[in-house]
Amino acid sequence: MPAITITAVNTGTDTLTVTAHGLLTGDRCRVRNVGGALPAATPTLVAATDMFAVRVDADNIKLSDTNAHALAGTNIVNLTGSGTGTNTVEYGLPYSNPTVLAAIGGQIKSANDLAAWNALVAMY
Repeated sequence: MPAITITAVNTGTDTLTVTAHGLLTGDRCRVRNVGGALPAATPTLVAATDMFAVRVDADNIKLSDTNAHALAGTNIVNLTGSGTGTNTVEYGLPYSNPTVLAAIGGQIKSANDLAAWNALVAMY
């Protein structure tokens, strides 16, 4: 699944520019760094920790701490610095486990993070 480079951090709007990210508000994702430091933020961004996207537009997102907060547009991570090295946003397998069931034709997601998802992956 995608690992898309963060090309800009706007500390005034708490927005990450991730061109053509494909995320929807509430999607689980992770921020990672190679060769430097993640963007400074409150709360502190931690590599390999699930966050939830708040879609601003096709090229920009904000981050929130839970799916419910992302959907409500609350608890947005306060970005205070741009970080160094290469920062990416990663989503989907193998980066993070989905959390809710989706309708037929939608994304495959599981209700309980691991058990149902692992069973679906094993059957696939």
